[in-house]
Amino acid sequence: MPLNKVFDQTVKLPTIPQVVYDLVEMTRYEKTDLSDIIDLVRRDQTIAAKVIRVANSSFYGESGRIASVERAVNLVGLQTLRTTVITSGVMSAFPQVAGISMGNYWRHGLTSAYMGAEIAGTLGVDAEEAFTAGLMQGLGVLLIQLRLPAEAKQIGTLVHPLDLAKRVSVEREILGFSHNDVTAELLLRWRFPQSVRTAIADFPEPDRAAILGKILRASSEYSWYTLSGVREELIMASLDSKLASALGLSQERLERLRGPVRDAVDAIVISS
Repeated sequence: MPLNKVFDQTVKLPTIPQVVYDLVEMTRYEKTDLSDIIDLVRRDQTIAAKVIRVANSSFYGESGRIASVERAVNLVGLQTLRTTVITSGVMSAFPQVAGISMGNYWRHGLTSAYMGAEIAGTLGVDAEEAFTAGLMQGLGVLLIQLRLPAEAKQIGTLVHPLDLAKRVSVEREILGFSHNDVTAELLLRWRFPQSVRTAIADFPEPDRAAILGKILRASSEYSWYTLSGVREELIMASLDSKLASALGLSQERLERLRGPVRDAVDAIVISS
C-alpha cells in the first residue's frame, strides 16, 4: 500500500497530548460538566498556560487580568476552549518542519478552520467538526515533508506547500497518494471522528463530497487565496461557482465573515 512509505517506518509518529483526546471525547456530550473540563485542562500545564494567554489576548479585552484556568474558560467559552486545546496540541506535535513556514502554515489552517466553522454554523452543520477538519487538513503535507524529504522537495518545485487543492494531482503523480490521504490515516490513528476523516479524504472531489467536505474545500481555498494575497473582492470569483452556490456563499457574506475570522485567528497565533 503506497501510504506505507509514510507510516511504516521505525521513526515514531508525531503524537498529541492526552488532554486533546480526552477533551474531544468529553465535548461530544452536551451533559459534560464544565468543572470536569476545567480539571482536565489543569492537568496539562502547557495547554493551561495557552488557554490563559488566549483569554488575556486583546480579542477579549482582559489583557493581563486573567490568571486562572477557571476564569479563562468562563471568559472564552467552551467552543473557544475546545479549539484552543486542539490547536495547541497539534502545534506541539509539529513544532518545526523543514521546508515549511510554520507561521504561514498555522495561519492557513486556522483561517480555514474558523471560516469553515462560520459557514457550517449557518447551514446547521457541526461547526466544531468543520473547525477540526480545517485545522487538521494540511497535516499530511507536514508528514510528507518529514518522512519523504526528497519527494517533498520535488513536489515543492511544482506547487506551493499550502496550495492544497493543486497539490493533490502533483502528489498523486509523484507519490501515488496525496496529503489528504495521509491526513485521514493519521487522524484514524489519533482516534478523531470518522466524519472529519471522511471530509478530508473527499476534499479533492467536492462535487461528490458530503456537506462537511464541501465546506472544507471552500474554507481551504478561501484561506489559500487570502494567504497568497488575492484581493478580497476577487476571492469570491476565484471559488468554484457550483460549490459556492451549494454553500450559499456570496461576496457580501464573505466580507461579513472576514473580520471575525481574522480576529479569531490572530487571537490564537499572536498568543502562541
